[in-house]
Amino acid sequence: MHGRSLPPIAISEFAAEVLEEAIEFQMGRLKRSMNEERDKADRQAWALAACRRNALRSIWSALRLQRDLLGSMLPDDCPSSD
Repeated sequence: MHGRSLPPIAISEFAAEVLEEAIEFQMGRLKRSMNEERDKADRQAWALAACRRNALRSIWSALRLQRDLLGSMLPDDCPSSD
């Protein structure tokens, strides 16, 4: 599936972590859907679920890479609780 590319989106570390968890959950749901469609021998539905899961996996990988490159937050970067 192809479409137009979106411009880069800047999000906080916290939002990136939440997004990563949401993507992982959705990838699990799509994997279960793929298995169900495979068991029903519905090739088109299986292919659609697989394509969507692969697209999400690509986004998840890019997000994970950027979070790894960013590294851990230093104590000076943390907001104070004053």
